Amino acid sequence: MACGAFIALVATAIPTLNAMRRAAVALERLADTAREELPGTMAAVRLSGMEISDLTLELSDLSQEISESVRSSARAVRAAEVGIRRMGSAAASQTLSILQEHASVPVEAVRPVVANAAETTRQAMSQAHKAVLGLAGMPVLSNWIQKKKLEEQKKIEEGMSRSMKVDSSSEFDKSGDQDLMADC
Repeated sequence: MACGAFIALVATAIPTLNAMRRAAVALERLADTAREELPGTMAAVRLSGMEISDLTLELSDLSQEISESVRSSARAVRAAEVGIRRMGSAAASQTLSILQEHASVPVEAVRPVVANAAETTRQAMSQAHKAVLGLAGMPVLSNWIQKKKLEEQKKIEEGMSRSMKVDSSSEFDKSGDQDLMADC
């Protein structure tokens, strides 16, 4: 009876042992794959982190430049507006002085001349306003473009020096990875 119980125990344990063997083989394959893929994946993650950091810095710089440009443009527009208002005040005072000089002339005779002068003044003010706004944006734009060119040149130079550092560090990583593989 004891012999039959032992045979029954062994017979029921064989499928379990086969399943354990298959699981061990699968685990071994998974470990081999991890050993091969993990160093490259970690290097890619490291490079991605560096790229994200660089992009964050570039976005920060760009937002600062944009805010400076907006402030500069706003100052230029305010200055232009003040100048245009002064021109309008001067034109109005000159128009009034001319009207006072010719006060003896009947109003009906002066009305077309005044209307024409007012329209001419309005058109001149509008053109001056457009010209000042156009000129106000130009220096800011050209300064911004020059600044971007200089930054791009600096980034290229930094990228070249960084790539030299990355190449030397990647050789270290490869030798370290080979040591890890040899240990396994």
